[in-house]
Amino acid sequence: MRLPVAHAASAEVRGLLPSWSFVTVEWLDQIPTFGGHSTFAPETLDELLSGTRATIDEIGGSFTMRYAALALTARRTADPAVTA
Repeated sequence: MRLPVAHAASAEVRGLLPSWSFVTVEWLDQIPTFGGHSTFAPETLDELLSGTRATIDEIGGSFTMRYAALALTARRTADPAVTA
């Protein structure tokens, strides 16, 4: 997708929409590594992991996570309002 951007010759957005499937134990291994969860008190993290385990197990023990990864690139042109 091309976007109009002030003072840019062109701008383009490219994206990927990958997905990964996780079983309960794989996802529980991930939780402490993101979102500040590593800063939780041990009992708080245990409660989070217990609740997450129960929820994933209730839906069959696995799920698919979809991600969106986007990159915006632009090539700058001279700004006619700026003088050297």
